[in-house]
Amino acid sequence: IWWATGTHPYRETPRPPLALRHVAVDKPQGIDKVVKELYKKLCPPSYLRGGSFDKAWAKEPPVLHFSNGSFIEFLSYEQDLDKHAGTSRHAIAFDEEPDEAIFNENLARLIDTDGDWWIAMTPLEGLTWVYHDYYEPWEKGELDPSTEIFIFNSDDNPYLPKGAFDRLMSNLTQEERDARRKGQFIALSGLIYPNFDHNHHVRPLEPL
Repeated sequence: IWWATGTHPYRETPRPPLALRHVAVDKPQGIDKVVKELYKKLCPPSYLRGGSFDKAWAKEPPVLHFSNGSFIEFLSYEQDLDKHAGTSRHAIAFDEEPDEAIFNENLARLIDTDGDWWIAMTPLEGLTWVYHDYYEPWEKGELDPSTEIFIFNSDDNPYLPKGAFDRLMSNLTQEERDARRKGQFIALSGLIYPNFDHNHHVRPLEPL
């Protein structure tokens, strides 16, 4: 929204109107139930085309139009790779970790504008391409300075009720809790089921 309206409080962005893209996991949940509702809450009607969210929102394909001519289009990881091609964009946001091929196709949309991208994610898929291409070089101090990484701890979220995280995550492994709480990449190795207990999960073989 800051990019689309030229109101970013922390950095200089291109002058609107801008062509922007937000990519979510899927359409029914990620776009329609989460992202769309979030934009509806955060976007003052005065920023939007027609002065209201309903007038500014196009359903198919999903696009949010701003009164200054900027727009944000919404795609999902479910869509074929060719749906992520097309014309240039000024910035692209990824909601959770994208497939590497989808990520690269979207990056091609930023070349002629020298645009920006960002991924907001919880690293639950193991040591993926994001880990090898970005996180590991960052840990070693070898990451290209044009890319920044920020780690957030769930305990720092002032809107979470005290103790709620521990109660909801109590059935997860320590590795999964660390990934969700601290944003740590976890190695999916060793036992397929790390909580496996022979005494609880094995039944004696019965004779035929």
